[in-house]
Amino acid sequence: MGLVLESDSEKYGSVVIKMYPPFLRERYDKEAWILQALEHYRQCTLLDTCPDRCAMLLERVTPGSYISYPRDAAAIEDLFRQMDEHKAPASGRGDLMSSIRGVLEQAEWEYPLSEKYGYHPQTISYLLQKAKEVYKVFFSTEEKYLLHGDVYFKNALWGADGIRIIDPFGYRDAYIFEYMPFFTYELSLHSRPGAYREDFRALEAFFSRFTDTSKFTAAAFVFLVRQLIPSIHEGNDCFRRADGYLRLIESLYLDEGGALDLGRPLL
Repeated sequence: MGLVLESDSEKYGSVVIKMYPPFLRERYDKEAWILQALEHYRQCTLLDTCPDRCAMLLERVTPGSYISYPRDAAAIEDLFRQMDEHKAPASGRGDLMSSIRGVLEQAEWEYPLSEKYGYHPQTISYLLQKAKEVYKVFFSTEEKYLLHGDVYFKNALWGADGIRIIDPFGYRDAYIFEYMPFFTYELSLHSRPGAYREDFRALEAFFSRFTDTSKFTAAAFVFLVRQLIPSIHEGNDCFRRADGYLRLIESLYLDEGGALDLGRPLL
């Protein structure tokens, strides 16, 4: 996606210089904007920007080791509680960037990029349509917030003063989707196919300690479909990531005939 350099600054001390190529200017603008808009989150501090070079100067989080669930469950819970306390409504923001989309709006924006690869086209089309239907029923009337949008174990680092988060993606959507990157990545990357449902319930129980999880089944489906779509066209891994997401969605949400069944994770 870009270039990340660790360096030392006479003014700021240990820093990170992050630069995007010009064709990813929208991604740079959005990330820099979210870092400032969510300044009360426990994020790494944005120290300076150089828009002409699509570059930003960031505080370096040290020691910078990755968090791990469930080992760091108490600290992760504390992080999510702090984020909820400082959540920022998207309404009334005259400076809101057009590139900061809703979760499914982003999926629909990326869908044509994935469609041309011919990866299970009927299945992907069906899942996207069903995700839109589920979103309309469960989330379309909820208040929209600015979301970091990518808090998971590789974007949550141990700092000297606790967990700090990096690399925001940026959405404006129902706040439940702030939990979904962590929730769905734990399932897709740290679960085995035979344990998907059991691990779903265990993670849901963890999140129920600090938030309402009654809509997690629906939200996880929508977000997994959103993640599946770019995994088709990003990278060069012979669709391994896409295959993983599709297996997870099929195991949790589709019946034997391939039709959506939101009750399956609760069995």
